[in-house]
Amino acid sequence: MRRRPRPNHSRAQPPFSARAPRAHVERGVSDRRRDDAATPLMMPPGGRCGRIQRAKCLLEIRVHKNASRAPEGYYTYTPDRPVDGLSTDNLAHLVTMGEASRGEAKDPMTVIKVIIDTDPGQDDAIAILVALAERERLELLGITTVAGNAPVEVTTANALRILELAGRTEIRVFPGASRPLLRPLVASQFASRPDDLEGAGLPPPSTPPAGRHAVNFLIETLRSAEDYSITICAVAPLTNLALVFAQAPELAAKIERIVMMGGARDLGNITPAAEFNFHVDPHAARIILAIGAPIVMFGLHATHQAMSTPERVARIAALNTQAARSVAGMIGRPRPGGRARFGADGRPLHDLCTVAYLLWPELFRSRSCYVTVETTSEETMGRSTIDWWGSTERKANAEVIEHIDAEGLFDRMTRSLARLR
Repeated sequence: MRRRPRPNHSRAQPPFSARAPRAHVERGVSDRRRDDAATPLMMPPGGRCGRIQRAKCLLEIRVHKNASRAPEGYYTYTPDRPVDGLSTDNLAHLVTMGEASRGEAKDPMTVIKVIIDTDPGQDDAIAILVALAERERLELLGITTVAGNAPVEVTTANALRILELAGRTEIRVFPGASRPLLRPLVASQFASRPDDLEGAGLPPPSTPPAGRHAVNFLIETLRSAEDYSITICAVAPLTNLALVFAQAPELAAKIERIVMMGGARDLGNITPAAEFNFHVDPHAARIILAIGAPIVMFGLHATHQAMSTPERVARIAALNTQAARSVAGMIGRPRPGGRARFGADGRPLHDLCTVAYLLWPELFRSRSCYVTVETTSEETMGRSTIDWWGSTERKANAEVIEHIDAEGLFDRMTRSLARLR
């Protein structure tokens, strides 16, 4: 198999809708006083000094290790303990600045280095299984977990169970943030109980998680990587990633792209206005949309096209492997209000779309848009505002998926699952 070539920056760069001159972020600033070690602030063309000053005191993220409440390697993030090098001005800059500049297009058959940031969850589980099945195409560097569909202890255990199902226990699972940046954790109204993988028939995990926290793993992995070499599939609240780039915004240069499931062009699912992942941690979503990395965004308006209809589930079940039986068991159960909500029987496989995009990009059609997230109003908290028609004339910061070839997606997913035992 071929390894991904290093970008040749001497060649002309093909257009990417979110590519514009990268904003420079000032680090190590507290109360707007820059110490000698801080990186100088460089304003992008046109300048945004006034907006940045108004963004002061936006938020402050803190971290501490709490050995009494969590196993070794877990951290609990709270707003009352300091994170090195992090301040309100750091995060104000991250939220108000950041446009992308990236290397050239890649050969679709080269190996893609991937980290999956997840809160499994049934559709998360299927996304992970497809990534594991396509090991010649995707080099899975690790799985990072976060509180979302369930507490982080549960999502971590679920990730381990999925790896054991696929026989890939050499891949490490790194437990991450136990709560959103600034808000209490909101439970998903669609989460199964008691373990969020109901129907899969999986035993508790026999392998332990890694001893490192997800944020530390992400920072160390990105710091040692070549520029533009790491892809992140983010299928959960974006807390872990926001903590990474709040502490080390320069690591955005290491990202080839972030393919995320989050947001909605139209209605929400956890509230009338907001999609679950963005609603759980809207401040994290706002930060990630501003860091300057190319972003591919799957909102509900797109993922609701990826419906696991009874006919599609039957094709998966007919594989009659352990993995296929688990998948069919999870998504074959009726979901209350499915036809009324989605227009068809079954349930959408939101998170699968992110991994499928890396493998089969020809199945998707997107539009370049400017996207931001509501962080102030309780009524619309986490609402994604997508400038679909370019009304604001702001530079696009995301490729927003608008169309999915659902039949092609499920055909290829089924073929991938057939490769697992």
